[in-house]
Amino acid sequence: MVAGSGSQKGLALSRLRHVDWGAVHSTIRAAMAGLDQESGQQLDIKNFFEASLAQALADGEVQRRGLTKWTAEFSPPSSPAASTTSRRGFEAIDVAASDRTALEVAQEGIVLLKNTGILPLSGNVTRLAVIGAHADKGVLSGGGSSQVVPRGGVAASEPSKGVDGALIFDPSSPLESIRSQLPRAQVEYDDGSNPERAAKIAAKAETAIVFVDQWMTETADAPDLTLPNGQDRLVEAIVRANPRTVVVLETGGPVLMPWFGRAPAVLEAWYSGQKGGEAIADVLCGAVNPSGDCRSAFPLAKPNCRTPGCLAIRKAHRSALSGEAAAMARSSPPTTARARPSATNGSRRNRSARSFRSGLASPTRPSACAISRLSLMATA
Repeated sequence: MVAGSGSQKGLALSRLRHVDWGAVHSTIRAAMAGLDQESGQQLDIKNFFEASLAQALADGEVQRRGLTKWTAEFSPPSSPAASTTSRRGFEAIDVAASDRTALEVAQEGIVLLKNTGILPLSGNVTRLAVIGAHADKGVLSGGGSSQVVPRGGVAASEPSKGVDGALIFDPSSPLESIRSQLPRAQVEYDDGSNPERAAKIAAKAETAIVFVDQWMTETADAPDLTLPNGQDRLVEAIVRANPRTVVVLETGGPVLMPWFGRAPAVLEAWYSGQKGGEAIADVLCGAVNPSGDCRSAFPLAKPNCRTPGCLAIRKAHRSALSGEAAAMARSSPPTTARARPSATNGSRRNRSARSFRSGLASPTRPSACAISRLSLMATA
C-alpha cells in the first residue's frame, strides 16, 4: 500500500492510498485498512470498490466514518461512499481544448517516410479508395497502461492473439475525415480482408490509400518486424492495382516494408489518438505539413534485423562473460543505426502546408531520417 504526500490542492494521485494493478483482493478489509482507490480494477478478479463497497455500506459491514476522507470525498455522487457535506466540486472538463491539443499532437507526430510527388492529394480528385485497418471506424490505440476507453466509446475492437487484452480503435475515422476534406470526391472503402477484392476497388480510383497496423502492448514483445495478418500481401496487391498508392502505417515502432520501393508515398501515423483520423486527413490533403522527426531506423530488408534467437544467444553469451568483460561490452558503442532529424520531411511546426506542396517533403526520394541502409542491430 502506498501513501504519498503531494499537494493539498485538487485530486492528487500521490495523496491517494492505492496499490499496484491486480493487488486488491477484498472490499471490507481493504476499505477499512485505508485503501482509497482500486487501481487497475480490470486486472482484479472482480471490481471490489464499486457495487461491492456500496453494498457493504448498505449492510453496515463498513461504517462511513471508518472510510478515509479521500474515499468519501472523491467517490462518485451516486455512490453511498460519497459525502454530501465533504465532497468537493469539480470543474467541467474542457473537451474542446482537449481536442485541440490532441489534434495538434497527432499532426506534429506524423512522419513522412516517402513521397514521390503524389502528396498532398489534389482538391480536384474525383475518386479515392480507402482500404484496411478499420479506417472507416477509427485509429489504433496502443495496449497496456496507455490504453483507455476513449470519449465516445470504442469505435472497433479485435481480439489479440496470445496476449491479454484487445485491439482498441479510437473513434476518429480517417475515412470520414478524408471525405470531409474532399467533399467532391467519391471515396469508397474496403476493409482489406480480401486483397483481391480490395485491389479491384483500388484499380478504379485515381489514388488508393491503404491503412495497415501493428498492435503493441506492454508485457509482450512483437515476434518480429513484419506487419501481422498478411497485411504486406494486401499492400502488394493494392500497389500492383494502382501505381498511385499511399500507405499509412499505424504502428508502435519500425516495421519491415518489402513493398517500400513500389509505393509512391508512405506515412507513419503511429498511435495517433482521439483526433488521429482528422490529423491523418489533414496531412494527406495538404492542410498540415508533416513535421514529425523520425527517431528510429526502418530496415529496408529482413537480413538487416537481429532475430529473437540471435538476441537470446547474445544475452546468454554476455551472462557468461567475466565482470570485467561484461563491463567492457556494456560500454562499447551501440551498433544500432539511429535515425536523425532531416530537413527533408519538415521538422518544425512553423513549416506550412505550402512548403509541403513546394517540395520540402522530399518528393524525389525517401526521407533520410526515416530509412536507413545500415543494419538495425539490437544492443541487448
